[in-house]
Amino acid sequence: MVLKPLEGVKVIDLSRLVPGPYCTRLLSDMGAEIVKVEEPGRGDYLRALPPYRIDVSIAFETLNRGKKSVAVNLESKIGRKILHKLVRKADVLLESFRPKTAKRLGCDFESIRKANPRIVHCSLTGFGETGPYRDMPGHDINLLGLSGFLDLNRTHDPVVPGIQVGDLAGGMVAAFAIASALSARRRTKRAQHIDTSILDALLSWLDIPLALHLGEGRARMLAGHVPFYRLYRTSDSKLMALGAIEPQFWEKLCKIIGRTDLLADQFSADPRRTEVIRVIEACFATKTRDEWSRIMMEHEMPCTPVLTLEESIEDPQTKSRKMIGLKATTPTEVTYIGNPCKIPRPETIRPSPSPKLGEHSVEVLREIGYSSSSIKTFIQTGVISRGLPRG
Repeated sequence: MVLKPLEGVKVIDLSRLVPGPYCTRLLSDMGAEIVKVEEPGRGDYLRALPPYRIDVSIAFETLNRGKKSVAVNLESKIGRKILHKLVRKADVLLESFRPKTAKRLGCDFESIRKANPRIVHCSLTGFGETGPYRDMPGHDINLLGLSGFLDLNRTHDPVVPGIQVGDLAGGMVAAFAIASALSARRRTKRAQHIDTSILDALLSWLDIPLALHLGEGRARMLAGHVPFYRLYRTSDSKLMALGAIEPQFWEKLCKIIGRTDLLADQFSADPRRTEVIRVIEACFATKTRDEWSRIMMEHEMPCTPVLTLEESIEDPQTKSRKMIGLKATTPTEVTYIGNPCKIPRPETIRPSPSPKLGEHSVEVLREIGYSSSSIKTFIQTGVISRGLPRG
């Protein structure tokens, strides 16, 4: 049996939508037990996002596989008391509320530290807990805009990416920070507070654009506007992605296309740069995407086909790394995403489906010492709700 790195770690997850659930999905794949605390009645807003399969949002299913759900009304005094009792037996609490809301709901660091002096408390928010925007709402598109990401990602007008880049960046940074804080806690034996901002996560990715900007004012040099780092259309109207940044790869490209006269033009400025791009465009237009793919692979060139989502799912590298099609422990029609960290081995991950809203409310409250009569009262008064497990 392979021991997962976070086996035995219990995480209380108060987050919603994408950033927090992605963070705890990564932690779950590493062996952590995730108890998802949701609002009775509607739960995580992602539950309502179409499309659905078997009455479950597919997006919610994939991000919340293998977790437990407890539906607790944190607006009530008793609900906050239940949360603090849950925290006493947990290692980590993750919340994604704006600071003033977290304080009102009793899930801010100071409140949670009183309940558990050894807790790892992670706040994952759009703007962080300091600064003039700390209490502003914001979604991925807002944070991409403020970080400069959207402006870097444009030809004429900025292009909104098809993936929630900021949300996922924030979730991954939070997972890394939580794992780091757990390590620190083993040494200090004290609570650890993590203030994770999605905007900060995006800004931390600006090393190369900022260096290019400060150097020659060419922040967007690697945004597809230079001949060695660009998309080229093939004879079948598909695209190849060329990334010949290193001089040896630029030299190899020039030899492959039979244009060694371009060797000195890797970094040429306009108007010569535009001329070089047109020459290479004409070369790529002589063969199909599959023909160029074979040639580039044979020459070990960083030049790959631009795949559709459907093609990427079926790509042999994707399948080899077991990144798509992970199966749950019970029958399901949903395709799961694999773990990007290959510790433990991919084949050791056997996720269970996502929970129904409040599916584990009774079970978890019993574990922390509440009697059946107390739980019944909580249900009757709307402090908690319960959902039946999946058939």
